[in-house]
Amino acid sequence: MKNEKLTHNDFVKNIADQIKEKIANGCGDWVENFNRDGNFNLPTNSKGTFYKGVNILALLFAQLKNNYKSNQWMTFKQIKEIDGMVNKGEKSQVVFYFSTFETIDKSTGLKETKFFAKQYRVFNISQTTLKDSEQNIVINANLQNVIDAHNPKIENHDIGRACYIPSLDIIKMPLAKYFKTDADYMATLTHEFSHWTLHEKRLNRTVDFSCKKSIAREELTAEIGSCLLLKHFGIKGEVKNHEKYIESWMTDLTEKDFSDAVKQSVKVISYILDVAENAEYQNVA
Repeated sequence: MKNEKLTHNDFVKNIADQIKEKIANGCGDWVENFNRDGNFNLPTNSKGTFYKGVNILALLFAQLKNNYKSNQWMTFKQIKEIDGMVNKGEKSQVVFYFSTFETIDKSTGLKETKFFAKQYRVFNISQTTLKDSEQNIVINANLQNVIDAHNPKIENHDIGRACYIPSLDIIKMPLAKYFKTDADYMATLTHEFSHWTLHEKRLNRTVDFSCKKSIAREELTAEIGSCLLLKHFGIKGEVKNHEKYIESWMTDLTEKDFSDAVKQSVKVISYILDVAENAEYQNVA
């Protein structure tokens, strides 16, 4: 029987399952489990541009698993075009891109644009004869510069906890002196910064703050987004007061919720690191 082709939904679920396993195995230290070894920069293509969507996580996990020194990925054709070859026995990684087509809505007779997913395969430069020229392409190398470029409203205070308040569009942070390290402060800030993207002026995520499940899904989205930012910038910090949410992720969230959080988290990263090119992916489920 011929193997069925991997669908984009299956692709997302596979990544969600890997994250779920890391959380289950890492307990309160799952962020450290996520960040422990490997390359510190998010995956780029042959042009040095960030991959979009869940491809970010799929390729990052492959970099971590195989301890690749490079964060650059290319197709077989692209490698050949620069006089390289894939080493014997190496396996490619599936990634997806979205194209559009126009169709006629039978009920209205109007044209509408639809997205469809297509897959292709890529290799890390570490898997090729170009290994000696491995590139670790750094984009937006300073996290503070990235935050400053977005210019979120941040209020520091002596009492209370870190939080993002959508109605005021404000991030509230305890003073740095209340954190063990500067890295811990930045870890918590990136978590709240990820929440900051939910605002209707940005990614417009719907969160029902009266629903425990909806809150848990948003917390997981922000946590994955924070992990990716910390990973990219080489920061190993602990998110303050996030432990209480871990149990709710494992008990309240369904497989679909995990997949939704994964898809939202990579939209967060695309928005934060690459606002100009982000719009094309925002309406894709």
